[in-house]
Amino acid sequence: MVGLGADGPIIACGEDFLELIEVQQPGGLRVAAMPWAQQTGVKIGDFFAKHETHGDQELG
Repeated sequence: MVGLGADGPIIACGEDFLELIEVQQPGGLRVAAMPWAQQTGVKIGDFFAKHETHGDQELG
C-alpha cells in the first residue's frame, strides 16, 4: 500500500508494487486507478519514479 495523503491510499500489487489497480478515496470508496488519475491530474508513473518501494513497506 502506498499512501497519497488526503486522497487516500493507493492499493497496488504486482512485482515491485508497480502495477496500480485501484485507489481508495476519502470515505472508503475504491475506484479504478487510471480513471481516477486522469480526473485528478495525478501522474502515476511520476509518483512511482519518485518513490522507492520495498516489498510491503508503506510510503507516504
